[in-house]
Amino acid sequence: MPRRSPIDPEGYSHVSTRGNFGEPLFQTNDEHRLYLELYAKNALRYGWLTLAWSLMWNHHHFLIKLTNGGLSEGMRGVNHSFSRRMNAVYGRTGAGHLVRHCFYAGEIQDDNHLAATSRYIDLNAVAAKLCKRPEDWPWSGYRATVGLAHAEPFHTVSELHAHLGSTPASARSAYRRFVLEGIVLPGHVLFPGNGYESVTPGFGGA
Repeated sequence: MPRRSPIDPEGYSHVSTRGNFGEPLFQTNDEHRLYLELYAKNALRYGWLTLAWSLMWNHHHFLIKLTNGGLSEGMRGVNHSFSRRMNAVYGRTGAGHLVRHCFYAGEIQDDNHLAATSRYIDLNAVAAKLCKRPEDWPWSGYRATVGLAHAEPFHTVSELHAHLGSTPASARSAYRRFVLEGIVLPGHVLFPGNGYESVTPGFGGA
């Protein structure tokens, strides 16, 4: 397996972990909440700024700005602690890994890529047909980003807003429009790689 490129210690990364062999990571609301608590602890420890996030049933997505590295160490800490707890709960200790051995970390190239990745994360549950609107999914940061809920302690809404508009209100409005434009047809969503170079127009504005 080729070695992953070095992670920029102060850059933006799209981070994801999947269950081993496609198995569930989360089976209850309490398990979703536990993962977020472990993530928040490590985000604080390593100074991560989280712009977008979503937990699904067998994987998750976080868009993270690093301020002083620590991505590998932090994600290893989150996943190891979560796996150990879940294996103890379900009697799987010594039976194998809960998560895939290596998490995914994709470097964000520019503002357009950042925009497309944020939208991809917030529309993940819509694409999976778990809900019809992104605000209906309880395990993502979309509601906080557009001003419908308070943000999780680790979710730095202002960091994403800074890329979207000159004021919080204009940023929320621009992002809401942008995300809804990603729902092309019911069950069809624009993903990063589908022409993200042209997605930024429409951000900013009133």
